[in-house]
Amino acid sequence: MAQDKVKIVSVMNEKGCCVKPNEISIGDGTYSPLSRHLYFYINKQSLINNDDVRAFTKYFLARENRFEITSVGYVPLPQNTANKTRDRLQTMK
Repeated sequence: MAQDKVKIVSVMNEKGCCVKPNEISIGDGTYSPLSRHLYFYINKQSLINNDDVRAFTKYFLARENRFEITSVGYVPLPQNTANKTRDRLQTMK
């Protein structure tokens, strides 16, 4: 019978430190090798011409959606990176 729970474990990273997974340790890379970055690339023309692509990108970057992103197990972008990306998105029209 399969369990419906995932056990959170600390790992010893390459620096020899025992690290628990959390938004900070995953975001700064100290919880490795069990975490990785997830990138998505958007075609500039699609961003400009396709309202759905633009809406999805804005949703993903919106401050108010950080809770939803974390509730499904993802770690949102660091705030300074999200801010820079939102600013760049605003200039693309």
